[in-house]
Amino acid sequence: AAFRPDLVSSVVAAPLPDPALLKLNELASEDEENFCNRLKIFFVKTFFYLMPLELFVPFIASTPFIKIGLQAAYSRSVKKDKELLRIVSLPAKRPTAARALRAMCIGMSVRPMYIKAPALLRKLSKRSNRPRVLMIWGREDRLVPLSLGESVFKKHPWIDFFAIESTGHCPHDESPLKFNNYVLKWLELNLEGEA
Repeated sequence: AAFRPDLVSSVVAAPLPDPALLKLNELASEDEENFCNRLKIFFVKTFFYLMPLELFVPFIASTPFIKIGLQAAYSRSVKKDKELLRIVSLPAKRPTAARALRAMCIGMSVRPMYIKAPALLRKLSKRSNRPRVLMIWGREDRLVPLSLGESVFKKHPWIDFFAIESTGHCPHDESPLKFNNYVLKWLELNLEGEA
């Protein structure tokens, strides 16, 4: 949406889990940022390459630890949800799971500032023809707290913001009817005449 406005007329983010949003007011000089960024990239890569994810990931996927991790993402109990456990643990047991997790962690940690959420939101804010944006949060999200979504909305009031009650980090999965109904109504209202 920020780089190819000709391709995007609306965005639904549910939630917007970019850790960079926690540092909305942090500004550093270009020299500090370059030096700190190089240092950070070195330490992040070293940490994730030294961490034995090839041992941890299959172990966690085959033990009750996976249920503990899943429970952190859901407001409702996941103890008896065998289907959820299966769809999460199966990919984690693949031989490439550790490599994928390592790449995701490194990629999220070392990406340049211009593709982090605060910079993208600032870029969109300056455009007169910005796309419609909807952020949906679970009110009981323990992984990415609702307060973060509220602060993004406060700073960018042109974003539509909706919190789903009794829902955690995965509103699309935990409350699919509420999520789908709200998104479909929002799209109908905001994309009217664009088809």
